[in-house]
Amino acid sequence: MNRALAGIISLLDEEEPQLKEFALHKLNAVVNDFWAEISESVDKIEVLYEDEGFRSRQFAALVASKVFYHLGAFEESLNYALGAGDLFNVNDNSEYVETIIAKCIDHYTKQCVENADLPEGEKKPIDQRLEGIVNKMFQRCLDDHKYKQAVGIALETRRLDIFEKTVLESNDVPGMLAYSLKLCMSLMQNKQFRNKVLRVLVKIYMNLEKPDFINVCQCLIFLDDPQAVSDILEKLVKEDNLLMAYQICFDLYESASQQFLSSVIQNLRTVGTPIASVPGSTNTGTVPGSEKDSDSMETEEKTGSVLVGKTPEASPEPKDQTLKMIKILSGEMAIELHLQFLIRNNNTDLMILKNTKEIREAAGLALGLVMLGSKNAQAIEDMVGYAQETQHEKILRGLAVGIALVMYGRMEEADALIESLCRDKDPILRRSGMYTVAMAYCGSGNNKAIRRLLHVAVSDVNDDVRRAAVESLGFILFRTPEQCPSVVSLLSESYNPHVRYGAAMALGICCAGTGNKEAINLLEPMTNDPVNYVRQGALIASALIMIQQTEITCPKVNQFRQLYSKVINDKHDDVMAKFGAILAQGILDAGGHNVTISLQSRTGHTHMPSVVGVLVFTQFWFWFPLSHFLSLAYTPTCVIGLNKDLKMPKVQYKSNCKPSTFAYPAPLEVPKEKEKEKVSTAVLSITAKAKKKEKEKEKKEEEKMEVDEAEKKEEKEKKKEPEPNFQLLDNPARVMPAQLKVLTMPETCRYQPFKPLSIGGIIILKDTSEDTEELVEPVAAHGPKIEEEEQEPEPPEPFEYIDD
Repeated sequence: MNRALAGIISLLDEEEPQLKEFALHKLNAVVNDFWAEISESVDKIEVLYEDEGFRSRQFAALVASKVFYHLGAFEESLNYALGAGDLFNVNDNSEYVETIIAKCIDHYTKQCVENADLPEGEKKPIDQRLEGIVNKMFQRCLDDHKYKQAVGIALETRRLDIFEKTVLESNDVPGMLAYSLKLCMSLMQNKQFRNKVLRVLVKIYMNLEKPDFINVCQCLIFLDDPQAVSDILEKLVKEDNLLMAYQICFDLYESASQQFLSSVIQNLRTVGTPIASVPGSTNTGTVPGSEKDSDSMETEEKTGSVLVGKTPEASPEPKDQTLKMIKILSGEMAIELHLQFLIRNNNTDLMILKNTKEIREAAGLALGLVMLGSKNAQAIEDMVGYAQETQHEKILRGLAVGIALVMYGRMEEADALIESLCRDKDPILRRSGMYTVAMAYCGSGNNKAIRRLLHVAVSDVNDDVRRAAVESLGFILFRTPEQCPSVVSLLSESYNPHVRYGAAMALGICCAGTGNKEAINLLEPMTNDPVNYVRQGALIASALIMIQQTEITCPKVNQFRQLYSKVINDKHDDVMAKFGAILAQGILDAGGHNVTISLQSRTGHTHMPSVVGVLVFTQFWFWFPLSHFLSLAYTPTCVIGLNKDLKMPKVQYKSNCKPSTFAYPAPLEVPKEKEKEKVSTAVLSITAKAKKKEKEKEKKEEEKMEVDEAEKKEEKEKKKEPEPNFQLLDNPARVMPAQLKVLTMPETCRYQPFKPLSIGGIIILKDTSEDTEELVEPVAAHGPKIEEEEQEPEPPEPFEYIDD
């Protein structure tokens, strides 16, 4: 030991407090270099801290904390850091401080989470010193403008007071609210706490200078509060804010469940219902003059003047506006508009079309569809009970999926049923357990659910159960598709072909429509798998991933198109692989290249029809006609602008990228028929010599003309025009998800969107001009139409028949 250091340590044994304080200050200065030597006498430092009469006991705690930190004893280090009080400086950027703060936050988070699950009387007290350091850390984040970090820690530690304070103090409140909502929707796994956070977000959104009703309603969808949404819509109508009400209705139809929409419609139909205050709202957002009698209220948007060339008309009754909102919420309006878009932009390649005990099972599946997400205890008890009694496999298969659908979106509420199903001796019911995990935790990314599925994927004795477990991973992880390839990469190389098939389908489900390169790289070798049904799964999954991808956004899309064509046309290829290739080609060209597949809506909500459609689609393994359910997952990739009358005005959107980036694929070419070659006739030797002399003369003449011909060819060659860097798209426009990021309104446009174009879908446009609007004329659908029934002739008058 260094003599000087030994001398300093020996001062700790002195009786004079001043000498002990001097020794501690010296040791603190050199502890990072000589911690090993100091550790031999750390007990002396601990004694000084425990001595309540020693005035520098907090300094002794700081030195002891640093020694234990270097020894790797982080628990003891944290305890002594807490004892150091204000001497532990959270603003210090040293490795020691950062590590202890991290341990402190972890410890504090653990205590807060444990207390959150306990009733009020049983909650354990939290160390005030621990909370003090965490509070200092929050303040440090706010001082350094690290608001996202503060929000993350606040949500982890269940500190809603700090969460609200951080959002309100940030320099970009709307941005922080959007970030917080995204965290809430994608990462939060505890439903009860998530609802508390959403209530805080609703309160902040409503108290903004200009309340953000669109995002408030998105939060209320998560909170399953249709009454509050109805109140907001009614309030907007009474305040003449019709355009906002219509926009919210379109967003609700796209994001909310059928039960939620039915409740909102029912509330809107109720006449004379008093408007309750929105939860957490203190700012009513009332437009001046909105407290007039509802009968004399104007319902046209007050922000625009009367259009030139039009006579002012009497405003419609509020009842008419309510009927319009009900029409939107019921889906009638959205379906009409999407059909208009699809008919106008139909780019179906017709060449592809030219070349290329069930009842009881259906009843079990139908039960699940009817009771979707209800968690009806009686329904589950009846279905599970019947499944355990019956011996018919087809009935069991239908019930297996039906049971899972009943628990859709229920998360931890489904755990008891999952445990029961996973322990069952019947493999079909264990498979039902895997589907129940997929449906209950759909899109949550829940680690517990993922661990369960991975465990079953490698341990169950039944191949169908293992395949279902791996497929279900795609449903859990679809919000973070970049994580799926790393999770299933080893499973894709499994010795078990059912696991390989499941891995392929999991990639297709999770990465649908993303063009994920890692996923495609995993699927590529599986298209040459020796097992035919693995090839089938790889072909279908590749199409799910590459739907609406171009050669620029996904370079391998044409390679896979050629592969599908090759497999379909190969007479010697297996029927299972051919079926996969036919489905893949249909998926890739679905909806005339105007639709994509996504398990979440544009606003980030789990899209229930898509999830249900994809789950039932995977059951084509047992019965091919179920593949038609995939049509539920198709979503039109469009931007449809509407005016205040819910008509489509003539307007253009500017796509700030080259047209070829998101262009339609080139149509298939019609193969040309080969002309039959004529049989050569016999030629005499004398005639051949004469022809040879003629050819030699022609060659000499051609050499003279070479220069002239070269000049003519240069004149004929035309230079290719450079491709423009932008493209103007007419309303309604085909806009793919990746293209939304570069979509803007032209600077001279008379219309302003009510929400960002980057979200896409149906967008209400505010007219800023007084000129007469030009509207897009609706078009009729192609194909056969229902013929009008002719009036049947009247029956003859009654008469008496006389038999001769």
